[in-house]
Amino acid sequence: MFCRGCSVRLNELARVCPECRTPVVYPENTISDGLLVAGWVFSFLGPIVGFIIGIVATSKKQSVAAGVGMLIVSTLMFVFWVAKFKGAI
Repeated sequence: MFCRGCSVRLNELARVCPECRTPVVYPENTISDGLLVAGWVFSFLGPIVGFIIGIVATSKKQSVAAGVGMLIVSTLMFVFWVAKFKGAI
């Protein structure tokens, strides 16, 4: 990783650049938009995979609500698909 201020190579644990004292900003640990879309698609069509992606999404700060929504929809769709294949619906 390199400093944004002076382009000096930084130590992985650095909080400020040793040369110019610019604070080091690390990228956020977020879930990608593509994974969120895949999670919603799988929540309806493949609820087990949607449930797993929902668990991953709830572990990220920015996508807790989406993850909880995927967990709920996945659970409901799992019940629906089981009932449909057993002939109840």
